[in-house]
Amino acid sequence: MTTILLVEDEAALAQLIVQGLEKYGYRVFHASDGQSALHLYVQYQPDLILLDWVIPVLDSREVLHRLRQISATPVLMFTSQSWRLDPDSDQMTTLGLIADETITKPFKISELEARVRAHLRRVERVRRIVSADRKKHTRCLAYHDLSLNPSQRQVTIAGKPVELTALEFDLLCLLLRNPGRVFGRMYLLEIMELAEDAYGEGTVDEAIRCLHNKLGELGIQIEKLEGIGYRLKPG
Repeated sequence: MTTILLVEDEAALAQLIVQGLEKYGYRVFHASDGQSALHLYVQYQPDLILLDWVIPVLDSREVLHRLRQISATPVLMFTSQSWRLDPDSDQMTTLGLIADETITKPFKISELEARVRAHLRRVERVRRIVSADRKKHTRCLAYHDLSLNPSQRQVTIAGKPVELTALEFDLLCLLLRNPGRVFGRMYLLEIMELAEDAYGEGTVDEAIRCLHNKLGELGIQIEKLEGIGYRLKPG
């Protein structure tokens, strides 16, 4: 069952939302303040968060900041009709970079559920992509005169073996399976199941640099897109 965390301090409104979403088949946990929201998030790992902009104990900006340090779970934020943002304010930065969407009060439960459903569909698509990227492949791959054998974990160029580390091999395999596709550094860390706090984006940069050196002329086919990530030029 899809799990939603609702963070709303107005008890009557929270009850309406919980009851309304439960009728659509969602499991909903309710927190009335920011601190409780973080505890419930850790406990239940919801698929989506509904967060009111004005909440007690910990404000929504702090809740968003802490959540984004540990999770990419979609966040839909409730705002009021009288609420306005200065385009250059810290509030706008918070929403633009951390919250996925805003919903203006008052709203119909049917409208809210439609927004929830749309975000959950996107989340499911991302999960399928991540699962496919992490899946171990056995099909041999070729790119110009480079050959890669996933089962034997061997790489050759014009028949000559190329020694790669485990990370370099896995990165090359992923790029070869997806020529032309752009991969962000943080996404590559996740796919390779490397902890961000232990490795960081520089780990990916170093591995790609080594691939450039070890693959010779073919190495330059792995393009660096400044501020974005890497891709292998289509063969």
